[in-house]
Amino acid sequence: MTAPSAIVTNLRMQRELSRNVAVSLDMLNLFNRQYYDIAYQQDYQVSPTSPAVPGGITVHPGEPRQLRLTLRFTY
Repeated sequence: MTAPSAIVTNLRMQRELSRNVAVSLDMLNLFNRQYYDIAYQQDYQVSPTSPAVPGGITVHPGEPRQLRLTLRFTY
């Protein structure tokens, strides 16, 4: 099993308000691409007495588009 490749674009805008203060805005997954963060293959067994199901695929979807605002103070 091979997971499809994906390109995810992030954008950051940052402004230095003073020598010690900065604010930034990040837009993660700018184009809201649907992708797998991780995908792997394994056998599944629902209960200890049930037969194993071979070749199950587990995927974790990537995060959707989101904004993150950061205010940074340094001293």
